[in-house]
Amino acid sequence: MNESLIILIIATTVSTAIPLLLAATGETVIELSGVVNLSVEGMMLVAALTSFWCSTSFDNAWYGVFAAAMVTAGIGLVFAGLTVSLGCDQIVAGLALNIVAAGLTSYLGRTLIGVPPLAILQPVPIPVLAELPVLGPILFRQAILAYATLLFIPLVTFLLFRTNWGLNLRAVGESPDTADAAGISVLRYRYAATIVGAAIIGLAGAYLSTSIAPAWTDNLTGGRGWIAIALVIFGGWRPLTVLVGSLLFGLIEALAYHSQALNLPISTYFLQATPYLFTMVALALGAHYATRRRLGAPAALGVYWHRT
Repeated sequence: MNESLIILIIATTVSTAIPLLLAATGETVIELSGVVNLSVEGMMLVAALTSFWCSTSFDNAWYGVFAAAMVTAGIGLVFAGLTVSLGCDQIVAGLALNIVAAGLTSYLGRTLIGVPPLAILQPVPIPVLAELPVLGPILFRQAILAYATLLFIPLVTFLLFRTNWGLNLRAVGESPDTADAAGISVLRYRYAATIVGAAIIGLAGAYLSTSIAPAWTDNLTGGRGWIAIALVIFGGWRPLTVLVGSLLFGLIEALAYHSQALNLPISTYFLQATPYLFTMVALALGAHYATRRRLGAPAALGVYWHRT
């Protein structure tokens, strides 16, 4: 195996990890407030379609990215209204949104199938740094949104664990009654977390259809939303650990892309199925309350709250 191929695989790992990292980070923000959002896959689908349509219509990929974030923020608002205000079952609401999103994107996107992209997020080499050996091609020849994401994770970690806002948000997820007694608005924090988290998930869908796979096909996300949910559990609801898990899954996807060049003794289909096998295990673990608590889940995750 030559050095250039290894560098290409690692660079592909970083690129393919970005949508998983964005989606899992958005879901982490939502779940730390105590809200379970299983509609990540549907949000990513809607965002991918929105981004591709806007990018193609206006010949500007950034219009698509912005539109995707705004649309999914709107979906987050609807989801918060159903679950936080009206008390609908969060699991049922999330699954219902996934079903609606799959059908709606399939219907609305049928005219976009086969349409060539007019604008995509091109890699933007950073002067000087891009010429560094090894690290240059891996880290400094990515799309701008990839750079922003890698810088965004430490910022989110700081906001969640080193600021009063983050402390209040986590208090709402741990014990909404106690937070309410301390004068913290549970509804406001849960709404804010759900809307902001949904917008971040929208960026993941936008990155898919404007950078990784700049085109539109039905089910473009390919289950990445479910993998993102599993990464939240794997990462113990910590963005930095989620980053490690995202890179691991990105590596598996990169190995599947380059399996023929690598002459791996492992079937490509097995590599492609591995993330979903892990997702099944992680979701099964996350379904058990005691196990979930040991992994670091908020105590009130999935629990509807209203002031008595």
